[in-house]
Amino acid sequence: MKINFRTFTSILLFGTLFPIIIGVAFYGIKIFDVNNALFQFVSYAFIGSLIFSILKTQKYIISLIVLLLMFLGLYFLTGGHFILSHIFYDIALTISVFIYALLIFDHLNTARYLRPLILATILSIFFVSNTFILSLIYAETITSVLIFKNMLIGLLIGAGIGIGIETGYLLVKKENADKTDI
Repeated sequence: MKINFRTFTSILLFGTLFPIIIGVAFYGIKIFDVNNALFQFVSYAFIGSLIFSILKTQKYIISLIVLLLMFLGLYFLTGGHFILSHIFYDIALTISVFIYALLIFDHLNTARYLRPLILATILSIFFVSNTFILSLIYAETITSVLIFKNMLIGLLIGAGIGIGIETGYLLVKKENADKTDI
């Protein structure tokens, strides 16, 4: 399914808005602090919904270029520390949204209420995997609190992006259906 500009902007808007609302509901205004790891709710909400929207326009080279620029900007915005962590989590977000956009979204039209949960699960699994891999690389001990915290953050961000994408897509689809009824 190729999307138009109205659908693109609706998905981008709601895909960014819902994870931020969920982040504020669970963690408060700490998600707006650029130096806090919870800033992922803001940055990954925008980047994830942007990746989805661009992938749905079927402009894959542009997707890659925008993605690289966004991740470089995010890395320097957050202080330019822990490059390996940024790379791992950015790749996790990219792969999750890629799988969701190209392999799941169009193929599960009848189960559209499950699609956000699938994205949330995929992102959550990647976040937990990254926790294990980065703890081995940095020679840090893993605590169950850290694992569950990262799992919950991935789950909430993924669910927020998924619900936002569904909402944005359905609102445009409903608006188009209402116009044809007139």
